[in-house]
Amino acid sequence: MDTIILPVDFSAASLKSVRCAGAMSCRRAVGRIILLHTAEVTAYDNISQVGGGELITEERQRTAGLLAERSKALIAECPKGVRIQTATSELPVLRAVHQLVSDVGAGLVVVGVEANAEDGTLSEQVIGLARTSSVPVLVIPRGCRYVPPQEAVVLAGPGQDVAGGVDEEWLRAEFGTTAFSVYSVSGPDPIKGILGHAEAIAAQLIVALPGRRSLFYRLTHRDIRKALAWNTEFPVLLLK
Repeated sequence: MDTIILPVDFSAASLKSVRCAGAMSCRRAVGRIILLHTAEVTAYDNISQVGGGELITEERQRTAGLLAERSKALIAECPKGVRIQTATSELPVLRAVHQLVSDVGAGLVVVGVEANAEDGTLSEQVIGLARTSSVPVLVIPRGCRYVPPQEAVVLAGPGQDVAGGVDEEWLRAEFGTTAFSVYSVSGPDPIKGILGHAEAIAAQLIVALPGRRSLFYRLTHRDIRKALAWNTEFPVLLLK
């Protein structure tokens, strides 16, 4: 994939995703990475500009400065041929990401998450983003150290045939993954089972199937929150 969209909110988890994107670009055919920051403006924000325009200007300048810092950090991690660009939007996060993906023809969204919602707004949006994105989403936990994922765990429901749901050639080409293990999710605590299996086989990537067949879509909001809290090690690729 030529272009990666990297939403950032300047949290520690977001910084981790920047570093991972840089590491990925060293090993893949990545031509461009776009850092996207959103600052949603409401009708009340527009009213406040009458008496507080200076504060809004200062905030935009601060955002521009932080984006520049993240860009420099990414440039240091990436090969010289990778273009690093920044974008800002006043749309809500999901709409901004979807619009940019469409405008530039991106092939992947990479987002860093933290179980503690106070550590950034993107962690609160990752569920909606993963469910509505038109391209695959790679979720990077804050504690993850990205390494080329040679071993991947593909999640499946009991008795589910994963044939056709995973493009192994695409995964090999884009991520360098060479071995795939299908894990049938069952039992009263599926999150614990998934993470335990991934650890047992020393996997470097967890893959969720696309569409309504995906276990991800059948997990409740509470289950996914628990997964974010427990999974501090494994990147999760949500296919489309």
